[in-house]
Amino acid sequence: MSEGLNQYVVYRLKRTLRETRVLRHQSFQYLQKYQMKVISDLYDQIYLSEFDPSLSPLQLRRQLEKELPADSAGETLAISDVLAITRYGITSAYYVDPDKLVSLTGFFHVPSSRELLTPETTDFQIEGRPGTWLVAEDIWIDGNHFFLMQNQFFGRKAACAVLDSRGHPAAEDTTNGFSDAVIKQIREYIHGQNSENKNSVPDESPELEPIQSSETDERSDPLPAIEIVPDHTASEGLTLELKVTENQKPDSGDLEPVSNLGPVLNPEPDSRPNPVPDENKQKKKRRSGKVPLRYRSSVLERLRKYQMKLAKERRKKE
Repeated sequence: MSEGLNQYVVYRLKRTLRETRVLRHQSFQYLQKYQMKVISDLYDQIYLSEFDPSLSPLQLRRQLEKELPADSAGETLAISDVLAITRYGITSAYYVDPDKLVSLTGFFHVPSSRELLTPETTDFQIEGRPGTWLVAEDIWIDGNHFFLMQNQFFGRKAACAVLDSRGHPAAEDTTNGFSDAVIKQIREYIHGQNSENKNSVPDESPELEPIQSSETDERSDPLPAIEIVPDHTASEGLTLELKVTENQKPDSGDLEPVSNLGPVLNPEPDSRPNPVPDENKQKKKRRSGKVPLRYRSSVLERLRKYQMKLAKERRKKE
């Protein structure tokens, strides 16, 4: 086994909490007597470092009892501290007792709306399985929480199920707890979940379809080019000009691109009548920018009116 992280973390009771005062430097037996829980909410992390995974938890404890590394201000491991060891990505927490290390279950108290299981879960119903189940053991692997579920009626006589914190099966049933074979299956499950998450990243925002008029015209008259320019001579806001270029006749199928609009302050609706294109305005210099969305409906309305006018004039000539 070579994959995963190798590090240890030292946790110490918070000095700012009143309820931790009676817990400091007490044995684990004392905590059990008064039914006190050891959870991460009551502790501060005081040191984190990588280590040689060949060291046993007791060997690591002896080293830390002499002195923590230099950047921890010379502190030593003390009774009531918690030593969390991650070896090859598998994390275990130990309570520092006077003469031994006590393995802890449920120390990492990480509530989440997505989690259905905690180390205290009982009467849990597993889909497709009869009876109710309780958490017999838990383990952290590569930062993920997994639970060994035991049937409350059959107990150790039946195989245990392995679920993730959301209640999904993560490995085959086992009678040997979190064995190497079960941990291998769990890692394959984690890898599969990570792959699914990567593939489920939403694509970029879809391109917006061009705005189309809800009304259709049987005639195929081309639309004239449009120029929207700020009105510098009045305070009404904008002047909308329907502009036909010299090379564009009413019956031509070629359209000039719509010119754009620069930033305009406090635009107001234009209440003046439709301007009529003339030769002088055909030579007006176009401006750069894009037509704001808030003006598009009025532009389409003006185009339809102008198109109807051209068709009417054409019918008169015929």
